Amino acid sequence: MKVTQFEGRKQVWKRRIHRSKLSHSKRGGNANSNQIKKGIVTMNGKTSGLFRAIVQFLDPHGEPLRGEQWQARIFDQDILVDDRLGRAGLDEDGKASFLIPVSDIMSGDSPGERNPDLYFRLFLGDREVFRSEVIEDVDFESLHRVSGEPTKITRQFGPYVVSLEA
Repeated sequence: MKVTQFEGRKQVWKRRIHRSKLSHSKRGGNANSNQIKKGIVTMNGKTSGLFRAIVQFLDPHGEPLRGEQWQARIFDQDILVDDRLGRAGLDEDGKASFLIPVSDIMSGDSPGERNPDLYFRLFLGDREVFRSEVIEDVDFESLHRVSGEPTKITRQFGPYVVSLEA
């Protein structure tokens, strides 16, 4: 696949999905099963199969946590093993942003999962200092009732107040 430096990740992802659909439909198969096998899954036919989760962390005084020493991680809680979906540093507003393919929320113990059960962990260096409660059945696939366009591809969580006192 030829990719120019001006193409964004979303455009490349769409091309991969489109190519997967075309190659499989020529063989007369089901595009959805082919996409799952290749790890490329469209969500509702309207989106690229990517969603964004943004989480914010504040100190007890309401100031954003920031700096290279902070790292946020996002997980999908499953029956046997939780899926690690990503990790990111905190920006100046205390926010971490995660771009996650829907295929990452499907695993052996949740093969048909469409709505992940998300939770966040915050680390100061190597030490975990915060773990959120699990947010069950997060829906990234909602469509607008009138237009039919996706409405919740990006979801924001928090702000979470983190106390460093033991």
